[in-house]
Amino acid sequence: MKHFPDDVRSSLVLLSGADRGGLLAVLDRLIAGLSAGRPSDPSDLIAQAGHPERLALIVPPGRLGARLTAAREQLGVTRKARLAVRDQGLFFGSGVDSGRVVFLFPGEGSQRVGMLRDAFQRLAPVEAWFGALDETYLAEGELPPSRLIYPPADLDPEQAEADRRALLDIGHGAQLCTVANLALFEVLGDLGIVPDAVLGHSNGEHAAAIAACMDVGHERARICRWLRLASRAGQAVPPPRQAEAMAAVSALNLSSLETIVSGHPGTLFVAMDNCPMQQVIGGTLDAVAAAAKTITALGGICRTLPFERAYHTPLFAAWAAALDASYKDLALATPRLPIVSCLSGAPLPADPANIRRAMTRQWTAMVGLRQAVEALYGEGFRTFIEVGPDGKLTNFVRDTLRDRPHLACSAALAGQNDLTQLGRMVALLHAQGLTIDGDRVNRLIGPAPLSSPPPQRPSPARTAGLLAQRALVAAARGGLARMERLYSIHHTPMPARPASAGRLAGPLSFTGRGLVGRRRLCRRTDPLLADHSFGRPPARPLPVLSFTTSLVIAAEAARHLSRVSGPAVLTDIQAQRWLRLNDGTLDLALVAEHAETGISVRLSEAGVPPAFTTTVSFAQSAATHATPVVDLGPLRPPQCWSPAAFYRDYAFHGPRFQGLDRVTGVGPGGVEGQLRVSAPSASTEGDPALLDCVGQLVAFWLLEEKRLPPTIGAFPYTAREIILYGPPPPPGTPVTCRVAVTMIGQSYTRADAVLTAAGRLVATVDGQQQRLMRLPDAVARHLFGQGGGRPLSPGRGIASAEVADWARAIRDHGEIWASLLAHAVLDDASFIQWQQTPDSAWLLARAAHRSPVGVVVG
Repeated sequence: MKHFPDDVRSSLVLLSGADRGGLLAVLDRLIAGLSAGRPSDPSDLIAQAGHPERLALIVPPGRLGARLTAAREQLGVTRKARLAVRDQGLFFGSGVDSGRVVFLFPGEGSQRVGMLRDAFQRLAPVEAWFGALDETYLAEGELPPSRLIYPPADLDPEQAEADRRALLDIGHGAQLCTVANLALFEVLGDLGIVPDAVLGHSNGEHAAAIAACMDVGHERARICRWLRLASRAGQAVPPPRQAEAMAAVSALNLSSLETIVSGHPGTLFVAMDNCPMQQVIGGTLDAVAAAAKTITALGGICRTLPFERAYHTPLFAAWAAALDASYKDLALATPRLPIVSCLSGAPLPADPANIRRAMTRQWTAMVGLRQAVEALYGEGFRTFIEVGPDGKLTNFVRDTLRDRPHLACSAALAGQNDLTQLGRMVALLHAQGLTIDGDRVNRLIGPAPLSSPPPQRPSPARTAGLLAQRALVAAARGGLARMERLYSIHHTPMPARPASAGRLAGPLSFTGRGLVGRRRLCRRTDPLLADHSFGRPPARPLPVLSFTTSLVIAAEAARHLSRVSGPAVLTDIQAQRWLRLNDGTLDLALVAEHAETGISVRLSEAGVPPAFTTTVSFAQSAATHATPVVDLGPLRPPQCWSPAAFYRDYAFHGPRFQGLDRVTGVGPGGVEGQLRVSAPSASTEGDPALLDCVGQLVAFWLLEEKRLPPTIGAFPYTAREIILYGPPPPPGTPVTCRVAVTMIGQSYTRADAVLTAAGRLVATVDGQQQRLMRLPDAVARHLFGQGGGRPLSPGRGIASAEVADWARAIRDHGEIWASLLAHAVLDDASFIQWQQTPDSAWLLARAAHRSPVGVVVG
């Protein structure tokens, strides 16, 4: 069962069958097992790639049985090859030929206020792309473009109108549209959805060429610099001598429209042939206005578009020349997949120079989307995915292909939650016959990650209904937990071999598919847990399982299952949320199973969906790995911070996690430090406290090099690959750690690191990302122990001046901060009551009532 948010409440179930009877049998078994409360056969919940009968269900909490029953009834009587019943969340395909897949990138006109807001808050590539574009403009002293799509709530009417016009000009709108397209292209790649060809509509050709010819995930800054260069080149072109306009025409056949256009030679043109039902004309303002009257008189519909230039007509020649000059600075390589042109309907020659020439020509010629779609269909393309912030191209494809077998769908839609739409798209693609990796979908658009940073440029105001939403989220999580228990894999325990796994992993048992483990972790008995706690004594801190502790536990479990030696290679590491010891204990559940690329390991609190996932494999020996070179560039000694000051005035880590001995150099490219091993490790795989120093050095770099204030929290949540090369060094061993750090927008960092001891590799880290949280003062004081005043403690609570800070942290960064506050200020009885109903409003009010000042929060 894969989860995705429908207003963060629904789940996605992907099923399949070798024939209709086989799929109905799967439904019957699931319904019977759910009714009887029995675990189901896990194979029923895994869609098979070769099965022609495909069913996707979108299931709100508590509605699994009803949705399964409704699907059984529908499929038991229908003979249709396709069925979509949206109000029942049902998407079905029988014997569907998915054909080849093409990505369609829209151009100007798809950008809008608020676009991809939900994706921005949840998906790192979206935040990273808009952040990279903003930083490019800010570096030149210009306002960040994202202010146009995430505007402040208090704009005066004059500024709002100016911003509306800017959103549609070539200096901002085209760039925002391209960035949105590329961000979604990266998201679909993370989902494992890849095309056989790409096609760009209008300036969507920029995104298509970049996606096919460049490394999108690693060249954001370079691409955004070119986008700004292109915008400045276009803006430098003087306005036309005669005012220009464009208009969309519907309900009029193309031959009649061409006759009307021929009556205005040199001043009116067909700029786009999108589909049978829509063309776009462009020309001088007078010619467009005259044509509109004729079109209306003939029964057609003519709607003026909000553009002041006649794109894709000969009148656009001056701007086309300016763009042509800028294309020389676009570093295109030989394309990895075909780029289909709306100019010719055929793939462009696989040569960057020819691609640039075609991009220039299309600015003064008609965009023939209809002809391109027809040509693609003739070449066996049956699946058309719009990779942009709206669904206009999707509708054009549907109108062109009409009753012919195909699927046209969009990654985002106006008026729809972005994560919801992504989930529906996945459901449609599954029903279309595409092979979908449900685990990747779950990790990307599943339950909320460690935090959901709102747009930072600037953050839009949240509504008063947020607390009610949180109550719904809590109820949904309860429903998901119940479904997870009902659908847990039935294990037949087998005798376990003597375990060499460390004590944190707990007892592990072999099963038919792998191993499962359950362990009660306790702060009182393990100093490692006690020393990674949010908050500092004398306040009551909240122990939180570190990212690196989860890494080591996963490696131990995989080693125990695989029975092989060699360095542990952990890939695709994802921390979805914090695992915390709310009452000083944590019932940790672990599942490790053989997968195609290694051993899949999942950690969670008992009875709820996974909080930490990774895939573990094992290299033959450490000798096969040369020490990687981490280029940090020029370094200088730190000037403002030292390890002693770092632990005294900033980091929340206790003695066992205070591994920074010396920071030997800091520079724009990263940081180098000497670490110390303070105590023997409980694990033969690695030392979580030592590995945690990579993230600590990133935080040190942010404070020292970037001069960020010590109210910012930096928390790891994902990594591409981490290799643990063997038993950790003994206490007293000096360890050198070199960390290359890159900022991703304003809210994330990426780190690559190498740890060595006496010339031996200890660990390497590739692509570890950390999320930055700008914490309000009162929260930072409690987390990092900064400033004076009395510490929070049960019976004292928070002063009225601090209530807003805690409320803002909970609102902007997630309920972990509510848990931290509850742990700090509630007595045991009240804390138990809050855990049963984690209402943030109740918590803030209760905490404030206990303050000597006293305040009631509504």
